[in-house]
Amino acid sequence: MTISIPIGPQHPALKESTNLTVKVDGEKIVGIDMRLGYNHRGIEKAAEQ
Repeated sequence: MTISIPIGPQHPALKESTNLTVKVDGEKIVGIDMRLGYNHRGIEKAAEQ
């Protein structure tokens, strides 16, 4: 029996935009669905100076 466990932000206003859905069979991880977002924090612009 495979169970899906969502891991990620509970509210869209949170800073990190990573969302994982882990599929497990007992204690063994059998799959993962990763949805990675992008938050622009101006790091590239700060590195120019």
